[in-house]
Amino acid sequence: MLNWMKGCARDALDKMGIAEMITSKISVKDGGMIRMNGIVKTRYLDPITGHPTSDWMIDKNLVVDVAAVEIVKWLADATPQAAGLWSYMALGSGSTAAAHDDTGLTTEFADSAVGGSEYARAVSVLTAEASGANGDKVYQAVATFAASAQTNRDVVNEFGMFTTLESGSGVMFNHSVFAVVRDNKNNALEIIYQCTVAPV
Repeated sequence: MLNWMKGCARDALDKMGIAEMITSKISVKDGGMIRMNGIVKTRYLDPITGHPTSDWMIDKNLVVDVAAVEIVKWLADATPQAAGLWSYMALGSGSTAAAHDDTGLTTEFADSAVGGSEYARAVSVLTAEASGANGDKVYQAVATFAASAQTNRDVVNEFGMFTTLESGSGVMFNHSVFAVVRDNKNNALEIIYQCTVAPV
């Protein structure tokens, strides 16, 4: 992600006055700016056939401050990316509005009680590609949560991406609180997260 920006590093983060529709800004070497816009798309899948049973539902999304700090570190080569990429999706039942200083979901679905070997998070497939003639780059993550009998899985209110598989750990990238509650108890839930990085 963001390979096209290498060499533009070592300037400070322009404090992210992030509105709910996300306008995250990072300073680059020549004094220019880039903007990061995120959305999360969800739809239901039949838990038996895997076929879609709903249209895509699209929600606003917030890239949080701790993610911006990690991006700036990456640009400046200040620390190796030992924590890994943001490739693990998490769901939760919290309904508190997303805020730029969030570091985790309000009420994330916890690890399975089965020996700690199963997790509520899902591993996503990551892609990065150009989009449009203006040099936009799109980072996309895709994953499916199987229908789950876990407590409150029919009251899915929030979504985020993290650097680790284990619930409650890792660095958070983004936070979305759904306008309409999702049901992951009676449906498999397919999720696409997209973050567009564009020159301002």
